Amino acid sequence: MCQMEVDLDAIEGGCAGLEDALAELAPLEACGAITREGGHIKVSSGARLLLRVVCAAFDHRLAGVDQTAPRHAAAV
Repeated sequence: MCQMEVDLDAIEGGCAGLEDALAELAPLEACGAITREGGHIKVSSGARLLLRVVCAAFDHRLAGVDQTAPRHAAAV
């Protein structure tokens, strides 16, 4: 994601929870903030500030956490 894109298919060992993460990203894809082709996800230049939100969708430590509850360093 350092280059505003990632190829999930190229990650060794795969990506656990991929379907849940992609479902979380659906609203960002619908508004054009990200584009997705198979396992390739790209963040548009205009949505650079949402990069942390995109990465958080793949963070297994946040799975099941109440996303409406305040937490340290909220991105938005």
